[in-house]
Amino acid sequence: MTAEIDVRVPGTYVVSEGKVEFFPIPETGYGSQVVKWHQGKWQETEGTTKYR
Repeated sequence: MTAEIDVRVPGTYVVSEGKVEFFPIPETGYGSQVVKWHQGKWQETEGTTKYR
């Protein structure tokens, strides 16, 4: 299976079980994203936003 993504759009791409999930950057442009995996499968993401 092949998927196309636009690498000009900043964010995080997660591939799990043949699907591509996109998570955009924090709206301020500052922060972090954590991807949690369980038994080899994507379970959830956590994001924080920092204001400068």
